[in-house]
Amino acid sequence: MASNENARSRKSGGTVSAIRKTAHGLGGAVSSDTVIDLIQRLGLLDLAVDKVRTRLEQADIDELLDEMTDYLRRNPEVVVVLLGTITVAAGMIVYLERADRWRNWREDDEAEEAAPQRPRATVNNARRRAS
Repeated sequence: MASNENARSRKSGGTVSAIRKTAHGLGGAVSSDTVIDLIQRLGLLDLAVDKVRTRLEQADIDELLDEMTDYLRRNPEVVVVLLGTITVAAGMIVYLERADRWRNWREDDEAEEAAPQRPRATVNNARRRAS
């Protein structure tokens, strides 16, 4: 029966099913690093990159933009979510930048206060030094 399963796995994308069987056999204790290493060793990475490259070369940019525009017209809530996300992200960037400047400014002030200051030259100080 084991040879029958192996024959089936070879016919229908045997590599993927072999990875699944290995992961299942290990009780699901396979990390993502292990899977990536296995994919690289089997040479699947080159196949995937070539397929993605050919799909990108065949893609028509104008057609993709038209499809995205049609999708956004059919689903205006997506535009609202996108604009809200951009607004929140811009607000966080401004807030964090100002907080960093404030923190640096306070540290600079504390450093200036901690540095010993020489007394200012006044008429009274000059008289004290002369006597």
